[in-house]
Amino acid sequence: MKIFSSLLFSLLFTINSYSQYDNITGIWKGTLQASTTKLDLIIKIDFSKDPKAVMDVPAQGIQDFVPDSVSFNGEVFYFKGSNPNFVLFATYLPDEDKFIGKFIQGGEVDITLERFNDYTPIRRSQEPKPPFPYYSFDTNFKNTNAGIELAGTITVPDTLGIYPAVVLVSGSGPQDRDESLLGHKPFLVLADFLSRNGFAVLRYDDRGTAKSKGNFSTANTFDFAEDAVSAVNHLRTFPFVDSKSVGLIGHSEGGIIAVIVASRYDVCNFVVSLAGTAINGAEIILLQTELMMLAEGIDSVQVKLVTELSKQVLHLAVTDTLTFQGALNNLVKDYSSKLTEDERVLLEKSNYLNPNNYRVFGNIWMKTFLSYDPAVDMQKIKIPFLGLWGEKDLQVPAIINYEKADKALKESESDYNLYILDGLNHLFQLANTGSSTEYSIIEETFNENALNKILDWLIKTTKK
Repeated sequence: MKIFSSLLFSLLFTINSYSQYDNITGIWKGTLQASTTKLDLIIKIDFSKDPKAVMDVPAQGIQDFVPDSVSFNGEVFYFKGSNPNFVLFATYLPDEDKFIGKFIQGGEVDITLERFNDYTPIRRSQEPKPPFPYYSFDTNFKNTNAGIELAGTITVPDTLGIYPAVVLVSGSGPQDRDESLLGHKPFLVLADFLSRNGFAVLRYDDRGTAKSKGNFSTANTFDFAEDAVSAVNHLRTFPFVDSKSVGLIGHSEGGIIAVIVASRYDVCNFVVSLAGTAINGAEIILLQTELMMLAEGIDSVQVKLVTELSKQVLHLAVTDTLTFQGALNNLVKDYSSKLTEDERVLLEKSNYLNPNNYRVFGNIWMKTFLSYDPAVDMQKIKIPFLGLWGEKDLQVPAIINYEKADKALKESESDYNLYILDGLNHLFQLANTGSSTEYSIIEETFNENALNKILDWLIKTTKK
């Protein structure tokens, strides 16, 4: 699952009269405070040759970002972005050697920029670099039922032969073929690892994303499952693919899709679910809400209040399909009226009583996600199934999903294996707390132990 963020940032400094201000060359750090969220901005200014400045937002995986419109009048920096829309202006105070200004995007936030001499950009050491011991080429295929064309990349060992093959299916939200997220490219790393170890791999852009056609916003999980089936069928057409050893690896929502494909379509020889759910989406959302708020240090009283409100909103989303938007406003208003004054102030200060925060629960995809129970389909699986979860995953908590999957798969005809991997988060990174705020600041993209666990199971399964 992905984390929805209202703060997206881009920034470029162009200095007109910079020669007299070369003393501001260096690295500067500012922190935006929005509700309970803090976001660091790193501004890197270099006037040694031409006026240049770029921005990093470590928590969002943004590095050296160069956006569109800037001016400097000798005293005030002024920055404006159009995608997304924002304005940042800051005055340099030479006596104090700092910038003070405002960041405006929807609301207005104070920002102070101070020198940050110890900054080290985060490396993505696992991101593969050429030369590669495999072939890589782009491909297109059709989901004929939906009438759309999807685009992807195939990697295959460069030695002539016939290879077992897998399709990679991404998590929720519009994802490109690398499952790019917060500066990481998990599917690029996974595809590289598998093709170096004897597997053909197809990864593709979600419908309506990057080079794939279609409309992402009008689709639900079952539509995405059809896309995955089309991808598997396409991969089977290549002469280097072993037709008896073709499977699917899905991450997060892709893990749900793996269950749907394995139970309802006769196209795969095996499937792998990485941090996939075995309980319905409403339960997952409530668990996520509680665990992630606690991990961010939010007071337990506030967590309880928000969880109670979220439970009512989710029930409304599942049961009231026609008048959700209007009913949502009434629900939040009614809930607010029953709070004590202190409770109301607490939630208003953190913006949790704003109905707009919950409107996403009324969309097409969300309604399907909230009501679908993967355990029902797990009982119908007849092919080998591997399920992996990270022990520190706060988005798809490991134990409850492991136990539910184990119970369901015992009723199936599947030869299955389930594992909880110590210390790993939702992205299968070695993590400290498992909070989503760590994703971008962890150098590791995909833990080696998890990669090897997948590979060992695939080799064993495809040799049977």
